[in-house]
Amino acid sequence: MRDSSFVASLINQLYINVYRATSNTARSRSSGAATGTGNAGARPAATQSGRRHEANGSERPEVVKPREFFGLLLGLSHLSTLVLFRIDADLLNVVLFHSEGVLVFPHLWRLAFSTDKIRPPLGGDDTGAWVRNLARLPRLSSLSVEQSAEGSPLPPMQPPLPLFMTLTRLDLEGVQLGESDAPTLVDLAPHLVELRLADTLSAPACASILRRAPTGLRTLHLLSPLGRQVDPRPGCILDDVLPRFKDLED
Repeated sequence: MRDSSFVASLINQLYINVYRATSNTARSRSSGAATGTGNAGARPAATQSGRRHEANGSERPEVVKPREFFGLLLGLSHLSTLVLFRIDADLLNVVLFHSEGVLVFPHLWRLAFSTDKIRPPLGGDDTGAWVRNLARLPRLSSLSVEQSAEGSPLPPMQPPLPLFMTLTRLDLEGVQLGESDAPTLVDLAPHLVELRLADTLSAPACASILRRAPTGLRTLHLLSPLGRQVDPRPGCILDDVLPRFKDLED
């Protein structure tokens, strides 16, 4: 039987998904998968540790507490990929805002997460703290952020902006991404070569974002559920913006 700390040291990828029922008898089910090198691997067990309430007043089991989640991540020193899909805000804040303590991921190169809205823990007011925390990750090269609330997932920030020196791929998904005071990408992540912008409810009015994006982009994805429909909103027409990117691949 291998020592658990030895197994944890081999885990380099962790995927967590949370699914919620919407009926009055709402239930929460969590499925996680962790993979590592060699034959080592682990599948975190869902633990029922108390109950929380949905907006409609019904109860659902609390799968894991923030302190327990922090303890799990603290032991994964070789983590290189972390994907968090629709997890509770309290758990996401463990990673983004270090709500339970400082987490250091020296090998993490890919981080992806989705949430209703990124907001500081109770009592906090620094909405940009999570951006600065992620900018300290020494090997982060791929970041994917999905937010269902309106506006860019990236919050307005006063200079000096944190610098993502190793980030080459950025994926932002939300509602009306181009209609907010998000940080200038060329200052935030000057070495981006791949950018994906997805607007979930309208045609992507991304002109304001692209005017301030690094000119070294080679791959650009603009996604919208409207398909080929034409949206006359300002910012949708990119004819005067795209010539900035001379290295775009066909």
